[in-house]
Amino acid sequence: TWFWHMDGVTIDQPLPKATLLSARKLSPTGGQTEFASTLAAWDQLPEAEKETIADLQVIHRMEASMRPMYVDMPEERLNRYRTMSTVMQHPLVWTQQSGRKSLVLGTHADEIIGQSLPAGRSLLARLTEWCAQKQFTYSHEWQDGDFVIWNNCGVMHRVVPYDEDCGRMMHRTTIMGAERLGHPYITNQS
Repeated sequence: TWFWHMDGVTIDQPLPKATLLSARKLSPTGGQTEFASTLAAWDQLPEAEKETIADLQVIHRMEASMRPMYVDMPEERLNRYRTMSTVMQHPLVWTQQSGRKSLVLGTHADEIIGQSLPAGRSLLARLTEWCAQKQFTYSHEWQDGDFVIWNNCGVMHRVVPYDEDCGRMMHRTTIMGAERLGHPYITNQS
């Protein structure tokens, strides 16, 4: 969870509406949770860029979100990630039932349909960096007992790295959403 992501994007079900996180045991260093509003980031994109990306479709893979963790991903891990998730196709720009638009991004966003792999990944990285600008982000400095809730349909999040052996413990609850964003990705078989 050290890299930007949205919960539930690689599961074939409606996206979680909200995520709730409470601090049970903190780490002495690091461990802050950072949030980036994909709603505000969309609103502030130049109109020409909005038009360019409005209809793009993105393939999301769990294994893509794990790539930054490995030099060579062990085959058993790769198989585990592939069996615990679904390769999903989602619009890059999500028009929610409320009418608001948000970007659907994170390290799980692996490629853009109809673009070369380098071009698509470059665009996804650039848009993620756009969302992660200071004016669209908030970093929560956890205190014992803090409880934070966020709109999973319009926010990416990540944790600032911490010593994994420190015993940090957070309790997470997810509120199921009602809006189905995408569908399983089907490759063209010839």
